[in-house]
Amino acid sequence: MRKTLTAVTLSMALAATSFVPGQAVAGDREDLAAVLFGASLLAIVAAAAMNDDDDKDRKARPPVVQYQPAPVVTVQPPQRVEVNRSHTLPGQCSRQFNTHDGQRNFIIKDCLERNGVRVSSLPGRCERSIDMPGRGPSQTGWFQGCLNREGYRFR
Repeated sequence: MRKTLTAVTLSMALAATSFVPGQAVAGDREDLAAVLFGASLLAIVAAAAMNDDDDKDRKARPPVVQYQPAPVVTVQPPQRVEVNRSHTLPGQCSRQFNTHDGQRNFIIKDCLERNGVRVSSLPGRCERSIDMPGRGPSQTGWFQGCLNREGYRFR
């Protein structure tokens, strides 16, 4: 807008000087006062227009946004949760057998199944095949000491 206003003012001044038909003649004081008054009025109008444009430019500009860096987030690995393995098994299923290491207690599969225990959930590393010489086929059982170490208890 400033360039436009300056160009218009300059073109009006050049156009006004071309209308003077003769030599410059010293005028009286009234003519000089009128010229000075017109020039000052033109300067005031131009300054007011320039100030008005500056306000519009400031209002039209988008506000400056200062961004803050995002916080650094460190992800912790999930904590290991110890599973509570304190299962209770029926104590009446415990039988004592003579082994080459002495007497050992075993929990018998048939008894556990009769008491509603899911034997598939018992740890396989504790499972043993118990040879029953003279008493029929071998039975499946779980070594009681191993089950105790795995968190199983007996009622």
